[in-house]
Amino acid sequence: MFRLIQSIPSPKAEPFKRWLAKVGKERLDEIENPELAMGRMQELYEKKGYPKEWIDKRLRGIALRQDLTDEWESSQFEKEFSDWIAAQNSWVEKNGIPGADLRPW
Repeated sequence: MFRLIQSIPSPKAEPFKRWLAKVGKERLDEIENPELAMGRMQELYEKKGYPKEWIDKRLRGIALRQDLTDEWESSQFEKEFSDWIAAQNSWVEKNGIPGADLRPW
């Protein structure tokens, strides 16, 4: 889509092209520095009229969720979980109990 817009030779398209380049650069900067994205999100919520307490709570929740997923990635959580699932599956196959019968819900 960006290439299509870039190929438009009209002078009327130039402001849109400049805006698109600016937004693209901002998003790339946010990938390198996530704090920029958090600041932009906070400004957006303020413009929409959300209460300051709600915004702070939302941003803290996002930061905590990111910390948690980072911790999972740095630990062996995924490997241990997949090992647990494999052990459960082999037990079910060995004992002949379908997986649906094991669920407590």
